[in-house]
Amino acid sequence: MQGEAVPFIVAFGISAVIVWLTTPVVRSIGVKLGIVDKPSSRKMHKEPVARIGGVSIFLGTASALLLCWWAGWFGILPTAKEYEIWGVTIGGLLFFVLD
Repeated sequence: MQGEAVPFIVAFGISAVIVWLTTPVVRSIGVKLGIVDKPSSRKMHKEPVARIGGVSIFLGTASALLLCWWAGWFGILPTAKEYEIWGVTIGGLLFFVLD
């Protein structure tokens, strides 16, 4: 059981590190491009807040998924489950691109 958890822990760690490293960069880009939520009387924040934080989350998730695929960790899943993962991933990619 413990050995089976290693790929999940590694994937989570890779994803978390990539999100942590890319968030300040994505925030900076969002502010420079004006993709921000501006303060108003109805909002709690006092400074503009970038609205493209999902980019960091997408990069972290996609990187972890590609790492798992490259390392062959999908081999522990039944083939039917592997197709489900790719279906959800492609759906997530479409939401990311279209939003």
